[in-house]
Amino acid sequence: MYRKRCSLHAPSKAKARCGRPHRGRGFSLVELIVVIGIIGYLIALLMPTLSAANAIALRTQCASNMRQIGIAIQAYASDNRSWVPRDSTLNRPDRQPWPILLGKYLSGRNLEVSELPRQRIYQCPSHPVADIPTGYVINAFAFETAPNWKPDGPIQLTTVRDPSGLPWLLEAANDFPWREPPAADKIFAVEFHDAYHPRHMPDGDRHRISDDRHFKNRANVCYLDSHVESLARGDLKLEMMDDHASRRATTAPVTEQ
Repeated sequence: MYRKRCSLHAPSKAKARCGRPHRGRGFSLVELIVVIGIIGYLIALLMPTLSAANAIALRTQCASNMRQIGIAIQAYASDNRSWVPRDSTLNRPDRQPWPILLGKYLSGRNLEVSELPRQRIYQCPSHPVADIPTGYVINAFAFETAPNWKPDGPIQLTTVRDPSGLPWLLEAANDFPWREPPAADKIFAVEFHDAYHPRHMPDGDRHRISDDRHFKNRANVCYLDSHVESLARGDLKLEMMDDHASRRATTAPVTEQ
């Protein structure tokens, strides 16, 4: 490439400039501050989008877990003449905890209660409490027992009027209010992961169900036919929990709600 040479007859100042290598102009402090400010502004614009994307991903993972549990319920029913578990009551062989009964369909083996917190499929990734048996509760409503509201035990799918319209697996509350401290939180007790009383609804004083766990105050619901929907806060109504079952196998004793 042709490069202009300094003339021998050029003025001394010009020759001095020709003899020095050219140096690019760097950023001034003001320009650097402006660039940093622009980068910070762009990050601030992106943060809500990234946060929303992460929240949606967690809601999707939760829905996937519930869907798999719903399929396990169908598999259990197929192996047990259409019977599916509901209420869990200690010292009643016919009321074993539903996470235990479904264990072999989800993990390939029978599970102990102590193992449940380590089973990721039983956990909602957005639930704020760690080491709980499961992040979900099952619908054990028997509306004909009102006003005492006794929990219903195992039920046959064939006795339910509309499985596709019956919320069956729901998101567990952050805590389960129960009496006074120190027995105020029974969320670690697997037998409390069912709902059968109006007080167990999200707005109840003994709530066991959450309806605003996820992004934009929504919650996942798995219906008895195993499909999952995302409902907005307030969309879950008490009357939706009625199974309209034509017959029941057992009657639970009256228990405290």
